Amino acid sequence: MQNNQVHSEGVTENNEPRKWWHRRWIVIVGISFIFIIIIAVILSLLLKFVILAPKESEIFNTTEALPSLTTIVSAPSPPETTTTQATSTSTLPSSSTTTTTHTTPTLSPLTTTQATWTSTLPSSTTTTTTTQATPPLSSLATTTTANQQPGWLNTRCMNYARQQHTASVLASGKVLVTGGFNGSPLESAELYDLSTGTWTITSNMNHARRDHTASVLTNGKVLVSGGEDSNARLDSAELYDPLTETWINTGSMNNTRSAHAASILTDGKVLVTGGV
Repeated sequence: MQNNQVHSEGVTENNEPRKWWHRRWIVIVGISFIFIIIIAVILSLLLKFVILAPKESEIFNTTEALPSLTTIVSAPSPPETTTTQATSTSTLPSSSTTTTTHTTPTLSPLTTTQATWTSTLPSSTTTTTTTQATPPLSSLATTTTANQQPGWLNTRCMNYARQQHTASVLASGKVLVTGGFNGSPLESAELYDLSTGTWTITSNMNHARRDHTASVLTNGKVLVSGGEDSNARLDSAELYDPLTETWINTGSMNNTRSAHAASILTDGKVLVTGGV
């Protein structure tokens, strides 16, 4: 009885290393199997996406392909053009304001790509790909117009009240007012500046006169002739120089006259007619 027990214990002690190696072997086999599966998955992925992946040059398949021909034509883009026109006149009631804006966007280049493969074999294929990109043209136009009805607009008064005077438009755009009557004939003269709406006194004439004429000559000077002073009608004449703002006497007419007419002829001469 005792011997059997000792024998059983010996057998148990001998079997324990075997069981341990048996379990170890199962674990090793399982790990190896899992590792083999991982290696197989990696190889299949490499085979699918790397080794067997189609190359760019194989997108178009031909049995015997000639070199591809690629042509790119780019049209230069015109620069964006913006035009703005503004006109404003506010000194007179008939003024108008106009604003016009035109905008043309920049066009993208026109791109054309053509790829052709040709083979002399019966199984040859030909593929043509054309791509064009052209944005639609567009333009933006904005126009604003504001018009006022014709009418009169008050401006500043002259420095001296007068009647029976003359008013002449000079080459500079200013207005020269000469002579006239205010209780007695006047020799004063004034200049009106349209841009500022102001009157300034300029040099006096050499003779006070009313009912005279004033003619703007081709050289820009102003010829004042005839008229009437406090005593009698006049035959004298004088010239106003806008550059120096001075008066100088010139030749007298053959007859005294007032309330007459003066006309500038095409040859630059002045024709004086009628009067009292």
